[in-house]
Amino acid sequence: MNANDDPIADIRQLRHRISEEFQHDPKLYILYLQKMHDKYLKQIRLYVELPNKSLHPTAQSAGRCAPRTLGGG
Repeated sequence: MNANDDPIADIRQLRHRISEEFQHDPKLYILYLQKMHDKYLKQIRLYVELPNKSLHPTAQSAGRCAPRTLGGG
């Protein structure tokens, strides 16, 4: 297996970069996430209110079909 084909290594590398970005301080990272939550609260609420959790809410209003989910036919 090639090192580039190792998804676990990719995830660890990404997590380390995120940790570095916040000076390895989980409190700073949590504050960032809380700010992003506040910034995108309207979008979060809209998503939560969607009956089928479609990521394309405009597809229904434009008369197009929402994307199918696996096993959902």
